[in-house]
Amino acid sequence: GDWTSYHLAVQREVDPTPVERIAYLKNHLNAD
Repeated sequence: GDWTSYHLAVQREVDPTPVERIAYLKNHLNAD
């Protein structure tokens, strides 16, 4: 999901979109 998209973006040296970062943070916080 978002985690995979994030890593792919990093590997391609492209910043993930703000939406992806927000979604990741929401999912990460909700998991705790």
